[in-house]
Amino acid sequence: MGLFGPTPPPRVTPEEFKNKVVSQLYVHGFSQKERNEVEELFAGDMYEDKEVDIGIDAGELARKIEWLKTNMDKHILSEEKIAALEAVFRQYM
Repeated sequence: MGLFGPTPPPRVTPEEFKNKVVSQLYVHGFSQKERNEVEELFAGDMYEDKEVDIGIDAGELARKIEWLKTNMDKHILSEEKIAALEAVFRQYM
């Protein structure tokens, strides 16, 4: 528990996303188009109004990964890329 309330869950901040996650996606073979799609997918959760909610936490990541897996016809990521995406995010949480 934090000094002024519950401690927020670990999350990937917008800065970590730009400086670490995106470069790791490149290392894992994500094309520019795929990296752009990932950024668009997470933009709503990444830039929330409350400072304590800014970034991607484990729950938000799990929901997005589940959506990607159950909606393969609505995006360009393969199952292998989805697994790599999840691993990269978890590395920085």
